[in-house]
Amino acid sequence: MMWATSKQQPLGLGALLEQLRDQLSQLDVTLAAENAAVRDFDADALEKLVARKSRLVATLEALDRNRRDQLAASGLANSSAGMRALTRGDPAAGALWLEIEVLSRRARQAMEANAVLLQAHQRLAVDALAAIYGDRGEPALYEGRASVRPHAPARSLGKA
Repeated sequence: MMWATSKQQPLGLGALLEQLRDQLSQLDVTLAAENAAVRDFDADALEKLVARKSRLVATLEALDRNRRDQLAASGLANSSAGMRALTRGDPAAGALWLEIEVLSRRARQAMEANAVLLQAHQRLAVDALAAIYGDRGEPALYEGRASVRPHAPARSLGKA
C-alpha cells in the first residue's frame, strides 16, 4: 500500500482518486478566481490565490506520485490506458479517473489562459511605462523635471 502524504497514512486507490478529484476541483475554483483577480487588476487577491494554487499543485504532485507508484507496483504504464487497466475491476474508481482526466484538462487550459492574460497585462504595463518614460524612441510624457529631487534647505519666501 502506498503512502498519501507526509502524514504517512496508507491510501487505497479509491481514496487516492477521490483526493485527486477533490484537489483538482479546488484548483478549478482557485483558477477561476485567479482569472477574475487578473481581469480586475486585484493584486491582493491574486497574491493570495497564487499562494493557494501553489499549495494545491504541491499536494496534487504528491498524490500523483502516489498514483504513479501504484501503477508501477502493478506493472502498468503511467498513462491513461494504464489507469483504465488499474481501475478495470472497480467501476467507481474508473468513473473517478474519468472525472480526474476532465478536471486535469480543464486546469491545464485555465492555467494557460491565465498565463496569456497575465502576459497581456504585463505588456500593457511595460508599454505604458515606456510611453511615460520615453523608452520607445518617442518623447517622454514626463521629463526629468517631474522627478523627485533631493530636499534642499528651507528658505524663506522672501529669499526664494
